[in-house]
Amino acid sequence: MSAAVPTTVPLQHTAGDTATWQITLADYPASAGWALSYAFLRHDTGAKISITSTAAGDSHRVNVLASDTAGWVPGKYEGHAYVTKTTERYQVWEGPLEILTNYAEATDTDSRTIARKTLDAIEAAILKIHQANAAGR
Repeated sequence: MSAAVPTTVPLQHTAGDTATWQITLADYPASAGWALSYAFLRHDTGAKISITSTAAGDSHRVNVLASDTAGWVPGKYEGHAYVTKTTERYQVWEGPLEILTNYAEATDTDSRTIARKTLDAIEAAILKIHQANAAGR
């Protein structure tokens, strides 16, 4: 039994996993020759992810192989989707996408959240002050 295909763009995706979703755009059906594409830019580096859908009747189907998403750099991205047909082009969506680290392929990855890293740094600073005070007694 295969999993249901999502009908919205995911908010998160793990690098190295197959990316699949299907979008129906009543005003821009794939069966009428409209093509749907996505462009995502990473916030801090500008790294780009480009995705092109295929026609699935009137719908637009995204299916990116795991081998292709393996190269996606983890981080927060902002994206646009647009449809094209001959000389026409229209933006039809914008939103975020977070690419998550594939732990099965990761090496030396610090998976702590920013909050955890900050708390660990504060605790280390307090411990250092405590040790300095104890040594000065």
